[in-house]
Amino acid sequence: MEDELLDLSVVVCSYNCEEIIEGCLSSVKENNPKEIILVDAGSTDKTTEIARPFVDKIVNDSRKGLGNARNIGLDAAECKYIVFVGADNIMPQGSLIKMIEYLEKYKCAIVSAITMLSETDSYLGWAQNIYREKYKPGYKNVVGTPTLFLREVLKKYRYDTFMTNSDDTDLCTRMAKDGHKFAISEAICYEKGFASIGAIIDRWIRYGRGDCLFYKKYAKNWSISRKLKSYCHPFMTDFITPFKSSGFVKDIAILPFLILITYLRYYSWLKTALFFKKRKLTSR
Repeated sequence: MEDELLDLSVVVCSYNCEEIIEGCLSSVKENNPKEIILVDAGSTDKTTEIARPFVDKIVNDSRKGLGNARNIGLDAAECKYIVFVGADNIMPQGSLIKMIEYLEKYKCAIVSAITMLSETDSYLGWAQNIYREKYKPGYKNVVGTPTLFLREVLKKYRYDTFMTNSDDTDLCTRMAKDGHKFAISEAICYEKGFASIGAIIDRWIRYGRGDCLFYKKYAKNWSISRKLKSYCHPFMTDFITPFKSSGFVKDIAILPFLILITYLRYYSWLKTALFFKKRKLTSR
């Protein structure tokens, strides 16, 4: 039945999102989850005021990173399934049930959605959607937000709070060791607010920081070849793969965008590594 509530807890982590939070939560509400939880990091704007009519719980986050915020949402959730939706995500009606059905059908531990930008009237919006064409439905090594789990499975692993970025990569790495599978479903999710140069810089700086944190956590147990694979990962993921998959004309047009994001990711990785090195030297 269309009005039947899904046995699903939706967790949205927020901080000063007053311009986009209503669009996110109203779209989530249309998917009929049993509960919606807002994990707010002390917003100083009207985020919580706008969100209150849409949510069942508002819990506080001490701003110790996204992994910590998601764990807070996990602890507050009560349903069979749990999904983390970004404040910038718009979930079309029926998308969340599609994700649940995909998780059950293909026996996955985590299921994500195909994410596309809704703002495509600029070069940066268009380029990002071309870039995202590499993310097709099926099994993947890592998946990201929106991210659906069986709640009891996630409670076993939880997010590592050290991974303030790349928390999804770390979680999938740990779960894969126990044989869990991950996939992108056919469900569609739209993102808002990422068509500006500032948003792109912020996002890929965070990706680079996450690359560094992931390397710092695991590299001590890696072989030289595995370390080299990690060093090459941003280049392969953000340049080679989207460049090869977009077609000749699109390849030429998207090239400046791919160069930019690859540079930002490596720049941030290096900057974060230097930060840790400096902190280590000063602590001696």
